[in-house]
Amino acid sequence: MGKTLMMNKLTILLLSFLFSLPLKSQNLILNPSFEEVNETTNRWTGNARLFKERIKYWDSPNQGTPDLLYIYSLGKMHPKRPKVDLSQYSPRTGKLMLGLKAYGCKSGTMHCKEYIQIELNESLLAGEEYYYEYWLCPILPSVKVNSFGIAATKVRQEDFTHIGTIETSPQHVNQTLIHGDSAEWIKVHGTFK
Repeated sequence: MGKTLMMNKLTILLLSFLFSLPLKSQNLILNPSFEEVNETTNRWTGNARLFKERIKYWDSPNQGTPDLLYIYSLGKMHPKRPKVDLSQYSPRTGKLMLGLKAYGCKSGTMHCKEYIQIELNESLLAGEEYYYEYWLCPILPSVKVNSFGIAATKVRQEDFTHIGTIETSPQHVNQTLIHGDSAEWIKVHGTFK
């Protein structure tokens, strides 16, 4: 989630989470398409605290800096980043989407692996089957990536000193390579117990 993007970083645009019981079709995620916000801006997120202040219900469990991207600011993000042009992209629905860095950083900075998390509005039940879906849109010239997934945990993840991958047992890991060859959204979905 091509060759290089700012020191081999990958930025993936993310839109719409659905997490539900198949029979009830009730979404267990508040603000699933990231439209409920406290602030829109044309600046990249500088730290995890800013991300949490800008969007309702979501946060980052590490020092990751997910970016809240507003449709009217996509070609005008500040500060300018070499080789990053979001003007050809747009949210799949609505006016907002998230940008996550899922791979990279040779510099070892604290935000090289970006995650988002949210508390479900109902607890998951043992033995029940749950349907999930999310949409991805890697930007050009992102590297190809797999192993993008979701994890449900009993406790909130929080480690602001962590660099790299958060160790947890995901319920889903997408093994298909996601290409950043176009500005089209790719649906990832399935079920788990």
